[in-house]
Amino acid sequence: MKQSTIVLFLFLLILSSSQAQRGWRSFDQFGWVIQIYQSADDSLWVIGVDGTWQLDDQGWQKIDQVSAFVFEDSTGTLWFAGPNSEGLWRYNTDGWHQETQVTGIVNSIYQEPNGTLWVGGLDVVWRYDQNGWQQLTGFAGLVWQIHRDLDGTLWLGTENTDIPWWVPMKPPEADGALWRYDDDGWQQQTQVTGLVWQIHRSSDGILWVFEQNGLWRYDTDSFQPGPEVAGGLGSFYQDKDGILWAGSSAGLWRYGTDGWQHVPQVIGGIGSLRAFYEDKDGTLWAGGKNGPWRRTKGGWESYSAGTGEIWTLSTDKDNTLWVGGPGGFWHYDSSGW
Repeated sequence: MKQSTIVLFLFLLILSSSQAQRGWRSFDQFGWVIQIYQSADDSLWVIGVDGTWQLDDQGWQKIDQVSAFVFEDSTGTLWFAGPNSEGLWRYNTDGWHQETQVTGIVNSIYQEPNGTLWVGGLDVVWRYDQNGWQQLTGFAGLVWQIHRDLDGTLWLGTENTDIPWWVPMKPPEADGALWRYDDDGWQQQTQVTGLVWQIHRSSDGILWVFEQNGLWRYDTDSFQPGPEVAGGLGSFYQDKDGILWAGSSAGLWRYGTDGWQHVPQVIGGIGSLRAFYEDKDGTLWAGGKNGPWRRTKGGWESYSAGTGEIWTLSTDKDNTLWVGGPGGFWHYDSSGW
């Protein structure tokens, strides 16, 4: 009897220890996390207000010469803004290199299907192709979003400020602008007056502009407000199946052949849904004020466990989920699901 009791006690102790090792784990040293990204070489990159870190087979390393953001192009080269978002650096198998032709504030980057890179700064965008770097000016504002159509039309979304919000740690400006560049030069699209977060052309030919105050659609020659999506928008994403998703303070919205449809399972709230991420298995994640959500065959499930507001999500090579935001950086052991 005593032996059975001891065996049962040990079994419960092992089970309890195993459960305790599962779930969320916090990494306090990273502070406010803006972006998490897994690169093609399986390194995990963490971009925070307090610095940039790389996790590889050697462990965590702090990278002092770069700051937000990280962007991986079609060749596997990684691009970063320099310290305090000034200057541009690239990282590949040859190591770190600074692009000295690109000067001043660097805030965004975009790649066309043909491989041409566009880098957005303050009152300027740089183009990089086989001819090297060329700059284009004639508009005003800090560039947050870049999009180029197949006909050559260039679209820029800007904020009415002279420095990224996280450098002096101030709230982003609510005012911004949308700019169009074609054979007639620059034209400001006066209907759009808020800070532009994202620009995307869907497979049905509609250009969507996602700004501080809502969603706009451009069909042929004019912008119209998208009244279907309620609440202040926080993020916008197209998944591998071509479905568009929008996160707002009213929750989650899905765009298909029947227009925008509300997904009532996912709660929005103040701060809204700020991030989407699709892992290598095709699972779609959403993160916001109420923690992370995961899309399953049965709908959306919440995995909130005190992580606070989420601004970014990613999985690593072991399929461990990492999330970050103003409150710090966490990972969740997938064996717990």
